[in-house]
Amino acid sequence: MRHASIDIGTNAVLLLILDEARGLEEVIDTSTITRLGEGVLAHGRLSGEAMERTIRVLEGYRRIIDGYGARVTSCFGTSALRESENRDEFIRAAQQRAGLRVRVMSEREEAYYTYLSVKNDPQIEGERLVIIDIGGGSTEVTRGTRERFEGFISLPLGTVKLTEQFIGHDPPLAQELEAMTRFIRGQVGPEEAGGERSVVGMAGTMTTLAAMILGLRRFEKGRIHGMEITLSTLHEWIERLAPMTKAARRALPGMEPGREDLLLQGMILMEQIVASLGAGGFAVSTYGARYGVIHEALGEGRGGLEPRT
Repeated sequence: MRHASIDIGTNAVLLLILDEARGLEEVIDTSTITRLGEGVLAHGRLSGEAMERTIRVLEGYRRIIDGYGARVTSCFGTSALRESENRDEFIRAAQQRAGLRVRVMSEREEAYYTYLSVKNDPQIEGERLVIIDIGGGSTEVTRGTRERFEGFISLPLGTVKLTEQFIGHDPPLAQELEAMTRFIRGQVGPEEAGGERSVVGMAGTMTTLAAMILGLRRFEKGRIHGMEITLSTLHEWIERLAPMTKAARRALPGMEPGREDLLLQGMILMEQIVASLGAGGFAVSTYGARYGVIHEALGEGRGGLEPRT
């Protein structure tokens, strides 16, 4: 049995297919930037253009899923769908055109399923975890151990939102970045990581940064997953990217096409969160909620874990 999950994010749509018969071997894990949440901060609605871009990707994913003979375990949306007043229009279109039933995942569910994707990962060291999942519209900071989901906070900060709110020039003005950093600090209060907790960073901002550090010409998941990045290295890359235009960033090895105008803002957000935890760095995970929903469906479940609501 093959199982598919689709994560419809504010910036990107991700498709994962795992093969149960082969010990949850990865068949496909792919991402397409559609900017579904473009303009939601300003208008509170999904635009027709953004919905159409995203539905077309879902139609393509449906064909891929059918081609691999997979069962759709879950198709879910996060921040952009949570916050848009016309989300039902998108949900209807996804059902009619792609045959996909989209559920809107709560912030708590998003944090919990992200945690499930990490808790049994042998490439992430430590028994106590802090997981930072930077999205386009929100960022979840989740705490847990290898045995228990302990809780989370959801910050109304993401790469798309920060870009739309603060960045108006290419390259960004120093004043724009300073104002954005002050705003982030106001949202992210100082919080101790809590002793021996391992900090984990995930989602496109972190995997793209890792690919750039490695100078990869193509995405190599095996080299990126579990990679350690220090806070000082993160800061060095922020200083490197800040004066660069989008075109110059786009040409850098490892840059995911379509992320060149968002990456810097996500890196600054990550820097501020990691610093607030008093941590010296973090490990990169290429997993996420799309893995967690399949793990739960196959019985990894919530044994001993705090139930989701």
